[in-house]
Amino acid sequence: LQKRQFETLVGLAEDFHTEALSVVEELRRMDKFVGIDLVSHAMESNTAMHKKLVRLKKLKNYAALDHKMINNMKKAAKTEKYKLKLNKEGKIIIENTKDVDMVIKLLCDYYKQGVVTGKNYGTYSGKYFANADNLD
Repeated sequence: LQKRQFETLVGLAEDFHTEALSVVEELRRMDKFVGIDLVSHAMESNTAMHKKLVRLKKLKNYAALDHKMINNMKKAAKTEKYKLKLNKEGKIIIENTKDVDMVIKLLCDYYKQGVVTGKNYGTYSGKYFANADNLD
């Protein structure tokens, strides 16, 4: 039994879809994105997007989306030679599926750096350490 089939069987797929929809609506209400409908469309045609959006909801990174965070997103985007597009009002422009994928990655802190080795990683996984200052 594949993971996706299992999730469908036990009803998790519908739960992920519902949660993902709520994230898209929260992003829409923030009014910091142009083209947010493309995220909705990507979500409807790609079930993997559901989990990414649920991960974003768990992290709540988008709640702190401000000019400083957007600048950090622009810097992180350069990791994949991607240019985060903004309009004159400073809203993030989403024009295609590549934009959808990158904006979700950036909002999920997909780009991480190892504390010990300093190596850079790209992953949606990870556990947030509220007391990370204790790592020094």
